[in-house]
Amino acid sequence: MYRHAFLILAHESENQLQSLLTALDAEGCDVYVHIDAKSGFDGMSLTMRNGQLYILSNRIDCRWGDYSLVEAELNLIEEASRNADYAYLHLISGTDYPLNGVGHIFDYCKINSGKEFIGFSQNVTDRELEWRYGRRFLFCRDFQNPSLVKRMMGRIYASLQSLPDLGRKIDAEVRKGSQWCSITSEFARYVLSRRDWIRKHFSHTYCPDEAVMQTLAWNSRFRDRIFDVADEFRGCMRFIPWVDGCLRPFGAEDFTAMKQSERFFGRKFSLKDIETYERL
Repeated sequence: MYRHAFLILAHESENQLQSLLTALDAEGCDVYVHIDAKSGFDGMSLTMRNGQLYILSNRIDCRWGDYSLVEAELNLIEEASRNADYAYLHLISGTDYPLNGVGHIFDYCKINSGKEFIGFSQNVTDRELEWRYGRRFLFCRDFQNPSLVKRMMGRIYASLQSLPDLGRKIDAEVRKGSQWCSITSEFARYVLSRRDWIRKHFSHTYCPDEAVMQTLAWNSRFRDRIFDVADEFRGCMRFIPWVDGCLRPFGAEDFTAMKQSERFFGRKFSLKDIETYERL
């Protein structure tokens, strides 16, 4: 049977997560969920009737910008790859929502079979890439809310690595883009085969979750399979209202545009957004 795996990184709102599972509940859909260790629910009350649901028991305390997000992603890919040879694996968050149903996703992936739906940023500079991934950072688990002392120490430590021979070297051409992607099982297996390399080169960097898939695809035979390298969000088939470095809330015009879109998922949805969208 033609099957897809949906890999969910969840950290809030069990009710909203159940709404997402219901939207994905169809024959041929297996869903794997990683629930953040900080979350106040364990997922045992989540249900699906038609698809298969797997809740990962190894829960990681994921922090924004930290390598822990990559670890959780790789654990999801590993669990799914162990169970079946899926046509596609879709990495999404608990606040994503399918825009036109799983039937549309299946059909689009069949038409574009073998393509890797990975988004690549167009406005990133070499200087930004070097700063993010060409040095080791301190206090990575506190990127979002560092104390003044940690912020100052981290800035000094990172700046010192601009001196000759002090920075880290990655034996690949680094690329970045959206964390969320839809990949073939073949590429998923390749990613898992590079797990040690990923940790060596991306632990203690800044937002490694935005560079691992892009860098591996770009520096391998999978480069020729990238669906769209010129448009980041079409490339990963996501509708994401990203404006001036910030994710803005959905407006009425977004709901209309999403209904008319060929994209797989939109983000970030709230429960209220889902209710509004489903009424259209």
